[in-house]
Amino acid sequence: MGPNSIVLRLNLEKSAYQTPAPKSDRRVTSLVNDDFKMSIRGVNGSGMSFAAIYDGKVDGKEYPVKGTPNVDTFSLTRSGPKSIAVLAKKGGKVVVEGDSFTSADNRTWILAYRLIDEKGRKSPTTVEVYDIIDPVEGTWGLNLAKSSYQTPAPKGETRNIRMNGDTVDFVSIGTDDAGLPTRLSWRSRLDGKDYPIQGSSSFDTIASTSSGPGAVSSVLKKNGQVVTTAERTISADGMTMQLVSNVTRADGSTARNVAVYDLQQ
Repeated sequence: MGPNSIVLRLNLEKSAYQTPAPKSDRRVTSLVNDDFKMSIRGVNGSGMSFAAIYDGKVDGKEYPVKGTPNVDTFSLTRSGPKSIAVLAKKGGKVVVEGDSFTSADNRTWILAYRLIDEKGRKSPTTVEVYDIIDPVEGTWGLNLAKSSYQTPAPKGETRNIRMNGDTVDFVSIGTDDAGLPTRLSWRSRLDGKDYPIQGSSSFDTIASTSSGPGAVSSVLKKNGQVVTTAERTISADGMTMQLVSNVTRADGSTARNVAVYDLQQ
């Protein structure tokens, strides 16, 4: 993740739709010196996946939108100290007009907009409310084709990670190299202290610290002895997680594993 990137997750309970609401919507956005970038990924009300990329400037000029048939250009203009007016066009005609702003506590991003039909009629206002979340929050699936292991590789794994303030709730469910089911979990903080792990015979505590958005260093121990160190990073688009682990085997030899996870939701 870039230092100026933030990750947004649609809060359906706080949003108000005039059209069928999507099932999910996750966005990664950055704004630096009026350079604006946003990638969108979600599932609509019919269960179909959608994605789009907005890349332009806050200068009132039109920029192309990639990945969606609904609009083909967008423009942004500052409408207040913390708000930006949005226009989107399709075939040269305005089809969406709205305004976006960040809440006073910097925990929520809000987009209020109206749709405009071919006769120029404007719909009632839709209000989308997004929570600003840690980039690691979500469900991640192991991509074995992109990963490399010097220890026996699992046959599959799904990680579910949630942040509650400064507390990390982690659950991993998978299948090991022998085909046996696995379940690993812990609740910890990013404060460098040891926290207990449930479900593993290889380690019993984890201590983690953060070095930036989505970036975490961890030390895993067994009976007080360090057995694994790990570095976790999130890609710039927020869709890929990489975990590089240095493992100390029982005989004292070491191994390096690179596990790559794709964001599921």
